[in-house]
Amino acid sequence: MEREPIDLTMLVKLLDYVSPNVARDDWVRVLMAIKSEFGDSARDVAMTWSMDADNYDSKDFAATWKSIRSGGGVKVGSLIALAKQNGFRFEPIEPTQAERMKAEMKAREQVRAQQTKLEEEAKQQGYLIAQEKTQTLLAQAKKAQHGHAYLVKKGLGGAVLPSILQVGGNLVIPVCHFEGERIRRPIPYQSPIYSQDWQAWSAQFINANGGKWFMKGGRVQGGFFPLRFDYQVNSFVICEGMATGLTIASFYDYASNVICAFNAGNLARVAQAFKSNFPMAAFTIAADNDRETALKTGVNVGIEKATKAARLVDGIVSYPDFADDESGTDWNDRFLLDYPLGFVDKTQSGANIHLHRGGRYA
Repeated sequence: MEREPIDLTMLVKLLDYVSPNVARDDWVRVLMAIKSEFGDSARDVAMTWSMDADNYDSKDFAATWKSIRSGGGVKVGSLIALAKQNGFRFEPIEPTQAERMKAEMKAREQVRAQQTKLEEEAKQQGYLIAQEKTQTLLAQAKKAQHGHAYLVKKGLGGAVLPSILQVGGNLVIPVCHFEGERIRRPIPYQSPIYSQDWQAWSAQFINANGGKWFMKGGRVQGGFFPLRFDYQVNSFVICEGMATGLTIASFYDYASNVICAFNAGNLARVAQAFKSNFPMAAFTIAADNDRETALKTGVNVGIEKATKAARLVDGIVSYPDFADDESGTDWNDRFLLDYPLGFVDKTQSGANIHLHRGGRYA
């Protein structure tokens, strides 16, 4: 259906019916809707509206607005619908004004299409540059030291570090992607980084204090890192972070392939990629238990995203359980609560493997 044409003046009226005092995700969606229609020409309008929020932060607004692509997935129709729910109604306008607004809307569509094309070209170019830098970095990297402060903090100083790398004081985790729709052929175990079927396109860095960042411009969405992998093994555990995956591989499950997806939003894409290549495999999605987020927002993001991923691959979800007086969200936190001295050797876990100890299945 053709929607009503709007201009910046009409946008201001729409925003009068939308409160900026909402959950951050909802606030971001409003900004996305504004930018999808007007681009940077509506930045001041969006900022003025946001400033009425009790927790307004100018730096946060600037960073968020800059990160939103002009042709993003949330369209202005969503904002119009929200304003209508809150009582907004379009008033009749003169035919000449309506024609002017329609012409402006069409012109904006053409500008957006061109801008989206340029952004996509720049993104792809950034991917290639980041890939070249990643390959150079991996060639210089050394095997991670067991005494690295982050690994010690996570209780993993004594764990097996099959493919964890280090450059200077930072751990380096390659972000890999499959090279093609299907794997080429089953072959014996080899280094996960240099498989014939995937390639490192970017990298995650972790410093001694646990600070994490990705290589600028790198291809991260849908990326993964196999912490343990063997083509002959037909079971997979897919989790979010490196420390969580290393904990699972070293302590909870000694047999399955363990794949790090880096964040909850990547779980579904990574699970589907491996399901496509290993259709007969069994999948467990090892979720983070985001209890504090659930208390604040009513949504346990870790379990929700993991459940979605598991459904897509006919898998199961396992998540760590905590008492009310225990702190923690992931399997590494659960491990440290049970074994505060960290990992020593496999015998300390006995038969408690396959993510049973201290956990639940969703």
